[in-house]
Amino acid sequence: MANGIVVAPGASAATASEGAFLEVEGLGVTFGGLTALSGYALNLEQGRLLGIIGPNGAGKTTLFNLLTGLVPPTTGSVVLNGRDITGAKPHVLAGAGVARTFQNIRNIRGLSVIDNVKVALGLHEAPSLLSTIFYTPGYRAGQARTEQKARDLLQLLNLDDVRDLPGDGLPYGAQRRLEIACALALEPKLLLLDEPAAGMNPTETIELMELIKRVHREFALTIMLIEHNVHFIMNTCERIQVLNYGRLIADGEPSYIRKHPAVIEAYLGAGAHDA
Repeated sequence: MANGIVVAPGASAATASEGAFLEVEGLGVTFGGLTALSGYALNLEQGRLLGIIGPNGAGKTTLFNLLTGLVPPTTGSVVLNGRDITGAKPHVLAGAGVARTFQNIRNIRGLSVIDNVKVALGLHEAPSLLSTIFYTPGYRAGQARTEQKARDLLQLLNLDDVRDLPGDGLPYGAQRRLEIACALALEPKLLLLDEPAAGMNPTETIELMELIKRVHREFALTIMLIEHNVHFIMNTCERIQVLNYGRLIADGEPSYIRKHPAVIEAYLGAGAHDA
């Protein structure tokens, strides 16, 4: 990516490049007569942390729904690590290494914190029926691995001390961290975080900001992050895209995005220079 590139409405954020981890070209979707996203493009290198901002209705969550198979695209293509995943179903994308969190927390009601994580780990550690019935050594070893992996993730997310409590009974910030733990349990290559700081108080928001940086660093993950908290995005992400009315209007480093007139007009407001 060239630093400080301005993207005109409908234009590509970057030209196709060899070795791009995630390549999106001309992605769009129309619901009836309403165009929710149009001409979206992205070339993202592996291990980058990308933030996406824009006013309500700009198409941010629609983009995530397209990338995770919840909504089929009307136009365009998505290639992940050389594999065309355009329009693939969510379970196929999870197997390919795509995981996400949602604006509304979706932890499994009634399950303990650690069991929520174990369910997610089951995608990679699912035992056979016979080994389960006969409680074979292989089954026991697999259960031990799952237990240890779950404990490791809970320790990373500062949740190990509440591992046996109901996940849906935790304080809001802890439930957000549990959702991230479950997403990490899927062993993703691409992690999409949809407004992870929504509903958090300032202290929780700062803690989450540092946690995401740590996860990004320790797991060497490629992360795409939607957030309305401009300070959060500016101080967390290496690169930021701005959507408005379903179109990409700017793409660049935080210092560039903060000062761009079209971005200020569309979303950030007059005080954005001090964000």
